[in-house]
Amino acid sequence: MALSHLADGFCWYLQLGLAVTGRASDIALQTLSQMTIIHAAFLSTGQIVPATTMHTLICAHLANCMQSSMIFMRLFCLDHELHDVPPEEEDNHPSTRMPRQNIHFDSWTDQEAYGFTSFTKDQPIKMYHHFGLAAHAAQSNGSIRVPTGADGRNYLFHPEELFLFLMSKGKMGFGNKAMCDLICGGHISRWSKGYPWLLAYLDDR
Repeated sequence: MALSHLADGFCWYLQLGLAVTGRASDIALQTLSQMTIIHAAFLSTGQIVPATTMHTLICAHLANCMQSSMIFMRLFCLDHELHDVPPEEEDNHPSTRMPRQNIHFDSWTDQEAYGFTSFTKDQPIKMYHHFGLAAHAAQSNGSIRVPTGADGRNYLFHPEELFLFLMSKGKMGFGNKAMCDLICGGHISRWSKGYPWLLAYLDDR
């Protein structure tokens, strides 16, 4: 059966892999040229031991460069093969995005809270009160309003959702897209505004 980006839902991950391996190959090539110059300098001055060490490093670096390049080409070919979804089909296809989870402290078990934040449920609650987010939300009917940047509209965030997003992102190290796909749900556009707002808010405090 023919595969497609749309059916499998991993187009974003495939293109992320292309970006990562392509960048790794580029950096490796730039570093190799510098290492080669240093190696030649050691040889010209008769420093055999440093030259031998540098030669070993060059070989290892070259192997990493070749590996990244091979993975990049495999991903590129796969991306080309799977790029078969007509625009009209994509428009009519149901979304594979996780629905917004509206996470709060009561949303997680103790095990989930520890897995996402490295704290048990009672510990983040104590920290949350020192952030002042609940008091800020109380000024707007319990929700924190973050401007969307268009037509004076706002995204509405529950203060606990903002706090737990920050705690989870700090622990897991995920980007906003992965945070939405795996933990919070919803669309990344909310957090492209909400997360920077939270950082600016904490910086002001």
